[in-house]
Amino acid sequence: MNEPLSKLIRARDKLLDKYPLFGALMTMKYVERTDLPTAAVDGIHFFYNPEFILKHDDLQLQFLCFHEHDHVAMLHFARKGNRNHRKWNMATDYVINLKGVDLLGEKSFIPGGLLDEKYRGMGSEEVYNILPEPDPDDNAWDFGGVESPVDGKGVPLTTEEVEAIERQVKQAVNTAVDVQKAVGVGNLKGLVRDFDEVVNPSLPYSDRLLQLMKAQAHTDWSYRKVDKYRMDGDIMFPSLCNETVLPPIIAVDTSGSISKKEVSDFIGHTFGVLEEYNFPEIEVIYCDDDIRNVEVIGPEDDPRPQGGGGTDFAPVMRYLTNKDTPPTGLIYYTDGECWNFGEDPECPVLWVLSQKIDFNPPFGEVAYTIY
Repeated sequence: MNEPLSKLIRARDKLLDKYPLFGALMTMKYVERTDLPTAAVDGIHFFYNPEFILKHDDLQLQFLCFHEHDHVAMLHFARKGNRNHRKWNMATDYVINLKGVDLLGEKSFIPGGLLDEKYRGMGSEEVYNILPEPDPDDNAWDFGGVESPVDGKGVPLTTEEVEAIERQVKQAVNTAVDVQKAVGVGNLKGLVRDFDEVVNPSLPYSDRLLQLMKAQAHTDWSYRKVDKYRMDGDIMFPSLCNETVLPPIIAVDTSGSISKKEVSDFIGHTFGVLEEYNFPEIEVIYCDDDIRNVEVIGPEDDPRPQGGGGTDFAPVMRYLTNKDTPPTGLIYYTDGECWNFGEDPECPVLWVLSQKIDFNPPFGEVAYTIY
């Protein structure tokens, strides 16, 4: 075994000694490449430039091993889609490097990499959307990255083969999470949550909302808005404006931890529900530690949110259970900073959060408006 590879594997093993989480993921084949300035992965191979490896100390190489294996664990090779390759690598690096510094310390960071606190808490897709287009003539940045999977001869894999690699990675990630949970999560709580998300991804808010609507429809109707100009004889294509399908009740968290912008966003999403599903009106509850206002609003109305106190979800649940007619569903917009949920209202509940936090309600589904 040559010295660069030996040095890289020693660093990898030290990382594994500290964090068993990565053990199930470190099965890629190491491939030396002098045409690559630094290192890269494709889900099957760990490509490395031997001179680059020799230039860095053990801790920095632990960072490199974390960096490249996190690319794989987070399925960056599969999530890229038709995005600009260089910009996607930059976006994923900004996300990974913040995690790497948190895990291994600032001294582990390899100079020349991409690191910026303004991207903390963002996903790779979010960072990609706000990054400027990279200058094709600027070659200053090149620290690792993710490439499209290839076979042993460098031939790109088919779609079916890439999907098979993705399934293998998910299985490895699931195993890695189980191993780490067995020995204790400790300071890897954020990484374990990220890895869990790979195996059990959160559905976007729009998809969760559609699920809630379908729960009461019992029909194969289209859930798109009615187009008044699209007719089939005298029969308009059906939609949720049919009076047999009723709107859910909306609850808006107006506690002191909620900013004015968040309240505005919540109300904006409420009007989005009215418009998307052609409801003539919808009942809205404003609640902090108690219900402060209940109103029925239509597309042209001006909402009147009230609140500013503590946070308690239970009053809304009591309000629902005391209604003469059980609601068809509840959408609760909140930042999730509360753990008093009250009793299950015995109807579909969709918790919609304005921030990505650990939120495990005893009932209902969870979505995030930031997605």
